[in-house]
Amino acid sequence: MCASGDQGDSSCGARCFVSRCACGAYHLHYRHAVITVGRNALMRIMEECFLRERKGPEMNRNGYPLPFIIMLGIVTISVPWKDFPMFCRAVEDAVSLEIGIPELAARLAMPPGGREG
Repeated sequence: MCASGDQGDSSCGARCFVSRCACGAYHLHYRHAVITVGRNALMRIMEECFLRERKGPEMNRNGYPLPFIIMLGIVTISVPWKDFPMFCRAVEDAVSLEIGIPELAARLAMPPGGREG
């Protein structure tokens, strides 16, 4: 599965990662598109991914899973269900970094007194 660290892995059917720009915006790379989004849009995408994950794939009348579709301003992204876990993971990783989850986890892992060992 590709995530934000596996940027162009040839074993993946699609390229998907999120990078942060020096200007503070995020660049969402999916397949051949690069979409610039702000922090709020990135959070909204993660929320939509979470809701879709909980519901599972919606099926068309022939029983095939419908793609995950999200509109970002004038841009619409359609993510096939087979790519959805990869897409969702890339967004979740970017949001996790944005809100400081790795730093919080590291602080929680430190023993009382603030020193390891």
